[in-house]
Amino acid sequence: MTTTKGSKLRDFPAVSSALSADRLLLSSGIISFALLLCVLNSVGCKAAILLLIASIALFALLNFPEVSFALFVNAGMYKADEALESYTKHVDLTLLFLAISLCGILWNLIKGRLSLRLPSRQLLIPYVVVVVLAAISLAFTLAPIYAGEKFARLAILTTSAFIFPALLFQDSKRIGRFFGTYVILTLAMVFAVLFNDRLQLGVYGQQEAFGSGYLGLGSVTSQGTLILLTYFLFRTKSVWGRLLVFVVAIIDAFGIFVSGARGSAIAFLVALGVLFIWSITYSLRRLPGQHNLNRRSPKALIVLGVFVVTVAISIWVFRDYFVTILARTEDLVYSASVVENERVDMYHKSLQFLATSSRSLYGLGLGGWSMFYYGFDAPRGGFPHNLFLEVGVELGWPGLISFGLMLYAAFRAGVIALERSSPGQFPISIGVMTLFVYMCGYSSFHGDINDCRQLFLWMCAIDIARMKSPESPERTSSVQRRSLPSSEQNV
Repeated sequence: MTTTKGSKLRDFPAVSSALSADRLLLSSGIISFALLLCVLNSVGCKAAILLLIASIALFALLNFPEVSFALFVNAGMYKADEALESYTKHVDLTLLFLAISLCGILWNLIKGRLSLRLPSRQLLIPYVVVVVLAAISLAFTLAPIYAGEKFARLAILTTSAFIFPALLFQDSKRIGRFFGTYVILTLAMVFAVLFNDRLQLGVYGQQEAFGSGYLGLGSVTSQGTLILLTYFLFRTKSVWGRLLVFVVAIIDAFGIFVSGARGSAIAFLVALGVLFIWSITYSLRRLPGQHNLNRRSPKALIVLGVFVVTVAISIWVFRDYFVTILARTEDLVYSASVVENERVDMYHKSLQFLATSSRSLYGLGLGGWSMFYYGFDAPRGGFPHNLFLEVGVELGWPGLISFGLMLYAAFRAGVIALERSSPGQFPISIGVMTLFVYMCGYSSFHGDINDCRQLFLWMCAIDIARMKSPESPERTSSVQRRSLPSSEQNV
């Protein structure tokens, strides 16, 4: 085939399509599989099948990095599973899915599907200050072993969880796939518990799935349930669709309460209460020159009400499944156990340090709380089970103030997004805002800062929702405006 002067590959659609990078990737996987079939005697059929599956999976994940991002953020929920032990000995799944997410983002940037974007300066500057303070504190920390491990996780893992939503959540389909992956993972965890021999009626014992630990199960199923009750419920049109969302949310909620994690359950109930208030306050508010923000909100509120009643009745009727959470809650209300007394002591000494110690001006250094309270330094040291006190004690008042500014900026951005959201945007805005509230509550009972990386994820997601709201000054470029397509305005 000859070309005239100035002709380009895109002038020949068939050739351009055949040679597109994603098709070449898939083709290379298939060709590799075919070649491997020729030498099955030396390699084996299992390896050939695994190569084919891996090639197809890589092809999908590179084109849809939001899926691998969801797997990266929640890798701690499943990577300790015994079934994966032979693989996790050689590969850290958190880093693997982080690398795939990064490659997928770069891939889509090159193809023009994504635009290069960062969180707003109201969030980015305080976060950079926190990371810089953490880096400086490595010079004087009380726990140099723990600090090195902690800073590496902060600089790589938590920073990626904070930055990637700005790069990925640029259209509603990607957000939907991310939320969908989240929910599928939570459902898989719940079913793993249901078919686990450890689940016995009337027997005290915390539950886990895929080696996540009971805290992980409670946290991820709480977030999955809130995603269903916000994003999926408010954007669903049909009665059957709402019924499906309702049923799946009930299944997910089972994981919250069967786990035995009180902090997750308390944070979930607080977030659910806030969701009710915001749904009533903002879903019926009129935008200038527009109709009601979301005409389906009364029906969605009815589903939310029925959900709460159903969960309450189910916990009572099937209380033999929830012996652990009921017993631990009773201990918390009527008689403080050793755990509660220790937590109170942690909070008291942390607050006392911030109020009276001269070192509170610059902190004990990253990871220093472990030496301050427990007196030991290890790769995974101790923390005060409160993210805000952890930041204050280890990074001092400058770090705590910077972190507080991040929280304020995220909350303010969420309120703006809720006030200005169009009908198509409202499910996303109320979804990420409710998840942010949940993680703030959860982070008040647990830590450390890297284990709460979803908090930074939802902060950035709120920022994106605010930037994509009508009348927002950040809506300046055509690429940004396609973040939430107009086709969703009638959803």
